Amino acid sequence: MGDSTCMDYDYLVKIVMVGDSGVGKTQLVQHFVDEKFVASDKSTIGADLRIKTLDLNDRKIKLQIWDTAGQERFRSITQCYYRGSHAVCLVVDVTNYASCQNVGSWLQDIRRYAPKETKIIMCANKCDYEEDQRAVDLDELQRCFGHDVIIIETSAKEGTRVREAFIKAAEGAVAHVQSLPRKNMEPNRDVVLGPSMSMLGGRKSCPCTIL
Repeated sequence: MGDSTCMDYDYLVKIVMVGDSGVGKTQLVQHFVDEKFVASDKSTIGADLRIKTLDLNDRKIKLQIWDTAGQERFRSITQCYYRGSHAVCLVVDVTNYASCQNVGSWLQDIRRYAPKETKIIMCANKCDYEEDQRAVDLDELQRCFGHDVIIIETSAKEGTRVREAFIKAAEGAVAHVQSLPRKNMEPNRDVVLGPSMSMLGGRKSCPCTIL
């Protein structure tokens, strides 16, 4: 596999979280990374970067998870984060029909700005709500968007299938990385990190990917 003395992972992959404001993107990331739910009505400004390392098929995978703003005024900024992405998690709120109606627009952006091989996972979030409180169900989403998008019902509040969603994204991201020419394996580094850079923490490693 080559010399791995300078790093603490086998693959470095970039996952981008997108979707309307208030659908629960930040809470999903927090539950996956910190293993806790934090209720908040504070909207993400620009994008936050979180890091999570996990073992997958006997390989150590380092995830760069970009939690992007969902407000319309940040849409042009969000488009920058698609570059170099290996997977995108598109989050919708099953209690908010408007967030589901906007999926087509988000998918259009993903397919326009993200690499062609980027894996798309749709998180139908807030599945902890009762059936009569939901505005859309899983079957309806599947009928609308076909089977080229993996749809997983999640609940950031209760942790339902949160890890599964990110594992699916990570598996798709690794498959994407493995399909790339070696020189293109690193996530794009042109985006300048904002205040969230302090969230990186942990050990430092050299910017390389080993197969």
